[in-house]
Amino acid sequence: MAIKVVIADDHPLIADGIKTNIDNHKDFKVISVVNNGKEALDFVQNHQVDILLLDIDMPIMSGIDCATNLIEQQHPVKIVMLSMHQDSYTIKKMIDLGVQSYLLKTVASKELCFALQKVYEGENYFNADVTKAILDNKPSQNFTTTTTVSPLVNELTKREKEIIIQICKGLSNIEIGEKLFISPKTVDVHRTNIMRKLDVHNVVALVRFALRNGIC
Repeated sequence: MAIKVVIADDHPLIADGIKTNIDNHKDFKVISVVNNGKEALDFVQNHQVDILLLDIDMPIMSGIDCATNLIEQQHPVKIVMLSMHQDSYTIKKMIDLGVQSYLLKTVASKELCFALQKVYEGENYFNADVTKAILDNKPSQNFTTTTTVSPLVNELTKREKEIIIQICKGLSNIEIGEKLFISPKTVDVHRTNIMRKLDVHNVVALVRFALRNGIC
């Protein structure tokens, strides 16, 4: 059975292009395209939807307000933000809110479908461009560095902190290995140890911890 997707975007040409890209993937089916957050909210509340793909700037109700409403209701639909906004304030706000994914509209169609698949499987997905954007500006009011550093930071080795910094920059295991002169397999071992020590389960949670505790 195809994964049911709803697209909310008030630009018809963009929405049609996104729909075509998703529908070309056999595992997905776009069941509706709506023009604003209010229409998205109404549709999701009255139909079975697996993933809601939301733009941010829309009339009547923004994507942010729509996502906030659904998350506060604890609605089971998985939310992916697809926006031109790449400022750290907006991205951090959506991460703190609890969306499963944030992608820039410049994302390739193949990566978009990959992200949708990951989100459907219960994972979060924030690509390298978004991770880098998080680091561009000062933390937002909703994403501030803590005044008291977590004691878990002391559990990390110098090498593990170096790897966290590179992960925050959006580098892959291969790129980190080349930069630190270690093998990708060694990087993966360190990454696993870091996740275990910090009790985090995905990259966005790791980046959040690093930012809040002044590691990167």
